[in-house]
Amino acid sequence: RTSGGQSSGGVLGTIKNPKKFKIKLLTPDSNGNFWTMIGLSPKQNFKINGSNNYNSCGWYLSCASGNLWSQSGDRNRQYYRNKLKKGQVIEVNYDKENERINYEIDGVDLGVAFENI
Repeated sequence: RTSGGQSSGGVLGTIKNPKKFKIKLLTPDSNGNFWTMIGLSPKQNFKINGSNNYNSCGWYLSCASGNLWSQSGDRNRQYYRNKLKKGQVIEVNYDKENERINYEIDGVDLGVAFENI
């Protein structure tokens, strides 16, 4: 997305099992919030329009809170402790061999977010 606002929608990448990817936060809503979840999801279950993928399909970091959500039952689990801000770069690292996901924010590794995925 290139503009702010709260709405349902999704973006699905085209690389199967990426080792890592980065996203830079550019345009928050009028209150400075990013209503975005960043993470990984199985393609076959991902819904692009009108779905809460963060509850039912995949593993995500909420930019609005810094907390974690997942299909495995994580519901706003504390992780980063801060909402993310304009200009920050989020990197998602997927360790397929050890079945883990971790995040980096502006180059700082936050540790393991999800295991046994």
